[in-house]
This record gives sequence, C-alpha cells and structure tokens, in this order.
Amino acid sequence: CVTKDTAAVCTNDICICSAGWSGDMCNIGGPAPTPAPTLAPATRNCGPYTADDGTVYSNMCTYVDSGAVCNPDLSQPQCTCSPGYTGSICSEAVTTAATTTVSDKLCKPWTRSSDGTVFPNICMEKDAAATCSAPCISSGGTTTCTETCTCSGTEWTGEFCDQGPPATDAPTSSTLCGPWTRISDGTVFSNICVEKDSGAICNEV
Repeated sequence: CVTKDTAAVCTNDICICSAGWSGDMCNIGGPAPTPAPTLAPATRNCGPYTADDGTVYSNMCTYVDSGAVCNPDLSQPQCTCSPGYTGSICSEAVTTAATTTVSDKLCKPWTRSSDGTVFPNICMEKDAAATCSAPCISSGGTTTCTETCTCSGTEWTGEFCDQGPPATDAPTSSTLCGPWTRISDGTVFSNICVEKDSGAICNEV
C-alpha cells in the first residue's frame, strides 16, 4: 500500500489510502494539494500628509476638504468627500450654475516659478497692494466661498491683478537706458530692459 501513498494503512489485506490517493494499492492520484495561504488584504496609507508650504494635514484627503475621510481599504475609493467637494483626493469644489467656488486656494502663499520669489498670495505678484478674500454666500443650507483678488486703485486689473499698469508707466525712448522706477511699487532698475530680464542689455539708438 505504501509504494506510492506513504501514509496509507494496510488493514486485513486492504489498503486504506490517505487523502488524494486511490486504487487497490493506493497507487493512483497524489497527495492532497496544500491550501493556498490566506493573505491579509492590502491597505492604503492614510497617515499625515505634509503640503509644500509645510502645513501638516491628517491625511492627503483633507488638504482642501477638511471634512474628507481617507479609506484604508484599497477596494474603496481613496477619499470620501464631504458635501461641496469632489475628486480623487477631494481637492475640487463642486460647481453649480448659481455659484462657483475657486478650489485652487488663491489666498495661500504663492511661489513664482521663474525666480522662487514667495508672495503672500498670487494676487500680489504684480500689484503689491492687492488683497485676496473669500466672501461666502449661503443658500438653501449650502455655503459657497469664492476666493477673489481685489486690485488696488485703477492701475492693475485682471483676475489676478496682473494686467497693467497703463502705458504711461513706460519711459520715453530718450530715457530708455537710464534709471527707471516702477510706479506700482517704487522699485528702481538700472534701465527698463532689466525689469523682467536681469541679464538684458540696453542699447541707445
């Protein structure tokens, strides 16, 4: 009996086979397969998240939507958003026909990519006296807050107060290569050419 099935038992000249074997001499089949191990379900990291400005949030889902919930179960969406927010990490505000909420945080510190200069908010990159606010409107139990740039005076315009000042801010051709003061903030440049491009060269014609 044990030629093939080493666990077989011979009783009264009869082979009693172990699991997986059969036949008069337990020589057909093979040992029962070992059950596959049960793996613990994989989980998602819902730990603290640090934003670029150093602010630490309880998890990535709460970066914009403070009421969002992070789901550790990979079979579920990463984030469950609170009312008014959507997106994979709840970073997009729900937009309705009546009101629109800006979700890119205009009023947070903003870094200009070209030179690394940090401004209190994007509204102040060009217009140093601009302000950023988020007035809220409540309707039907829902509050919608819209971040808005308010430009100073009449020199600067546009959504981010980056259009202007008017042409009178530019010097005449006779003073092109002389010292030039930017009206908006009083910054003095060696000539108008280097206001944006510090490596520019001014040539009088």
